[in-house]
Amino acid sequence: MATDRVPARTENSANPPVELPRFMGRHIPPLDRLLIRVIPPILIVAVIIWVLANPVGASAVISDLRTFVTGKFTWLFILYSVFALAVCIWLASSKVGKIRLGGPKAKPQHSKFAWYSMLFACGQGIGLIFWSVAEPIMLRDENPVIPAGPDGASEGGIIWSYFHWGLTAWAMYCVVAVCLAYSHHNLGKTLTFREATVDILPKWSQRGAGVVVELLAIIATVL
Repeated sequence: MATDRVPARTENSANPPVELPRFMGRHIPPLDRLLIRVIPPILIVAVIIWVLANPVGASAVISDLRTFVTGKFTWLFILYSVFALAVCIWLASSKVGKIRLGGPKAKPQHSKFAWYSMLFACGQGIGLIFWSVAEPIMLRDENPVIPAGPDGASEGGIIWSYFHWGLTAWAMYCVVAVCLAYSHHNLGKTLTFREATVDILPKWSQRGAGVVVELLAIIATVL
């Protein structure tokens, strides 16, 4: 999407102005904005009330839904994770990987030490302290990689844990982050999943798809 650019003010008039994207987000019709603001709170509150009123029944339904999704669509999770890893390798090795997020004149706002500290503390803290031990034990008897048995149970738990915490997991985070960062900092769009995704769809479907994407993003984030 082409965006207008305006010169940013600088304290020293001798320095040339830095061009920044004008953040012109997609216009949201009033009906779409109403749906995005009203539906998520209603659904989230309804789920909370349902769980508090009938915890046993809610637990059974949620467990059945989870079993259905993981049992029927495990192949889709694995396929998407491999696709995300391939996209990251392509971004790193192709000419596209040379595009600087924020524009050609953008400079890092944080030191490398602060960046890696954030990654370690937020991304690996809970994994190393808790899930590195808990997940292989939880998946020892039930995992979709290797059937449970005296020889394959422990191995299957380890393999599935690597899938959750290895390169594939980081690749999926990276694909989402790159889409949002490029859309916001380079194209000047608002920082929403709708703005980062709908332009790849046909124009006739962008409005409806944008509403659905925003609803899913809000509900999934909160729940």
